[in-house]
Formats: sequence, C-alpha cells, structure tokens
Amino acid sequence: MRAMTDPIKRPPQRCGWPCSRARRWRPWCTPTTRWERFAPICAPNTLHASFPGVSGVLAAMGILALDMYEHAYHLDFGAAAGAYVDAFMANIDWAAVYGRYQQAVHAACEPFGVAQDDIGDALLLDVRRAGVFDQASTVLPGARWCDPSAVADWSGNVPADRALVVYCVYGYEVGRVTAMRLRAAGLDARYLRGGIDAWQAAGRPLADKPAAGSAT
Repeated sequence: MRAMTDPIKRPPQRCGWPCSRARRWRPWCTPTTRWERFAPICAPNTLHASFPGVSGVLAAMGILALDMYEHAYHLDFGAAAGAYVDAFMANIDWAAVYGRYQQAVHAACEPFGVAQDDIGDALLLDVRRAGVFDQASTVLPGARWCDPSAVADWSGNVPADRALVVYCVYGYEVGRVTAMRLRAAGLDARYLRGGIDAWQAAGRPLADKPAAGSAT
C-alpha cells in the first residue's frame, strides 16, 4: 500500500449510511447543508433518493474514502479487516487530507461571510480558541467570548431572534466552522471576514477584554 498524496481517488457511488448497500465507501465528509464534525459519514456529492434518513448530508464533499469490500483487503490481510484499516491510516498523507478539509470548509462557508461594514446590530461572539483568548487583552466592542469547542453547550442560550456574527483571529477555520454549526442549530449566524486581526489592522475600535468569568 503506497502513501496517498490525493486522499480521494474517486467519489463514493452511493449514499446511505448505515445502509449495507453503501458499505463499499466510507468517506469522511463535510456536509454543506448541516454541519458535522470531521467524522465518518457515507455520502456522495448528491443524495440518492432511495436512502431515507440522510438528508443532512446533501451536497457533501468527500474528504477521505476507504473501500471496505472484502476484495479490497482479502489477498493481503485475509479476514483481518482491522489490520487493513490500520495500514490504510498509517499510509495517508494527512497534510493532503487536512488541505482538502480546509478547502471544503471554505467552500461551504464562503456565502456566509460578512464584511466589517456590514455587521450592523448583530450580536458579536468572540470564538477564538480558549488558549488564544486567554492571551488576548482586547475584543471587538460588545462581543462576548464563547468556546468554539463547546458550541452545542451554549448555542441554545444564544437569542434565536438576533443576527449573529462570530469572529476568530483571521476569519479562517474556527470562525467559519462555528458559524456553520450555529446555522445548523437554526441560528442566523455569519463569520467576520478577516477576523479580529483585519479589524485591528483597519484601525477600528477595540475594547478591553471582559473580566474573567464573563465567558460563555
């Protein structure tokens, strides 16, 4: 088994996890209509109508596909499917996989970016990672910090009738992913293009970080 420089050789042919007919392909995907964590989901780029219960992965972009039919591993591994999976994982170019993951995140999130002049009266949420926020001294005026690794824990406490704008440091992965997870929860969330770094570079006002204990 050779190292993979292109993590996906061809797209999955059918959708339907956990349908047994779809077991040939088990890719990691980033859905564009419902945000999921980077997790094993079987889905193609379009939803096959024959498989109910998977509407959350419409238009998913494949990240990594693993052929689990017996013919893929029997000659080399016999019935030891686990050893085949271990060998597969050990020979993946994870930098290429992560690059594809980033491309998928950016493509899915691009329509939901907001420029600095278009924030309006939206509720601002600082979603810089905890370690980054701890080291910071300033925030955007009126913003409150929310842990991006615990969106499910606090998203229910965010006003459902308010437009939300989340920001991270540069407006890349953290802010975009958080915005998409909030949108998946039914909230009107967008991310700030360029993050707080671009905001500061533009000479816009900043406020002192709230006292400890005010974070969500």
